[in-house]
Amino acid sequence: MKLMIVSDIHGSAYYCEKMLECYKKENADKLVVLGDVLYHGPRNDLPEEYAPKKVIEMLNNIKEELLCVRGNCDTEVDQMVLKFPIMADYALLYWNNRMIFVTHGHNHNLEKLPMLKKGDILLHGHTHIPVCEKAGEIYYINPGSVSIPKQNSEHSYIILDDEGIAIKHFLDCLLVCKYAGFKDGQKVIDVGTGAGFPGLVIAAACPFLKVTLLDSTGKKLKAVADIAEAFKMKVNAVSGHETDQSHRKNFKWVDMETLASESDIISFHCPLTEKTTGLVNKAFIDKCKDGAIIINTSRGPVVNDKDLADALNNGKLRGAGLDVLTVEPPKADNPLLSAKNCFITPHIAWAGFETRERLMNILEENVKAYLNGNPQNIVNK
Repeated sequence: MKLMIVSDIHGSAYYCEKMLECYKKENADKLVVLGDVLYHGPRNDLPEEYAPKKVIEMLNNIKEELLCVRGNCDTEVDQMVLKFPIMADYALLYWNNRMIFVTHGHNHNLEKLPMLKKGDILLHGHTHIPVCEKAGEIYYINPGSVSIPKQNSEHSYIILDDEGIAIKHFLDCLLVCKYAGFKDGQKVIDVGTGAGFPGLVIAAACPFLKVTLLDSTGKKLKAVADIAEAFKMKVNAVSGHETDQSHRKNFKWVDMETLASESDIISFHCPLTEKTTGLVNKAFIDKCKDGAIIINTSRGPVVNDKDLADALNNGKLRGAGLDVLTVEPPKADNPLLSAKNCFITPHIAWAGFETRERLMNILEENVKAYLNGNPQNIVNK
């Protein structure tokens, strides 16, 4: 079963509609709502397009697909207009041999824990801050807020399925659509696409584009191709290790020149080697379609900063999204800092909870091995 988990809608018709669009695209089996559905609350500013009556209509239309618990802003009056139960203080779910205690968070939280055993999961909203972490012997998960995120977090939700738990920001990837001004027939290359973000989201939001996803790792490409296939996208891919993809209808291996000339969005996910250093340079950019978009979440030196900045400023490229730079933190004179339509994030694409947890586990095991006289990964003896 696949669940989409949200919290703290607070009567925003705008974000409720966006939430339901994501729910449809995720193809989830149930939508779990962790309370605070209609009222904005006296401590919060009004969310965008505050219209509880519209929220009521949208949610009542999918009442059979909802599982909801009561938030501190939900009342008996709200229940009178909603056609699905919202007044339960908590619910219990079972997933991968773990119990999930589902609640809003104002009564049961890390400060006031319910009865949980080792390995169980406490799932609540209320704080408007997304969290996925181990807390002692249990796990604490919070999807954040749909409409009023706090502490610089994003409008977010959680997907829980047989594969695991993922916190997703359902508007981040659409920012480029808002500012890029895409036109019918343009091509985009998502360079370093990883799991397909933002390329797949852009492709879904802008079906009139031809989006190409680029990654160097076969495993990543397989994951992206699986998702892209579900969206009925055409996938052009470049990799140093091509695998058999003959079972796919809209997939083809191409060379870099073809990739550049046919793609609207190019996303790079390659390691830094002699061959990939400066891969995105003036010669490559000149082969790209006018108005293409470059995305780099791999390594900074894969891109020639000056050549990319020049292409953005002279209009050859429509935009760029960069999670990495040649020098980090960037120097004040880095031309990309002032380039047109260049969006830079501080090297955070890697920083998912699972990655950080794995790093800490590896560190712990290495320290234990050293103390036991069996050091790992010895470089010089």
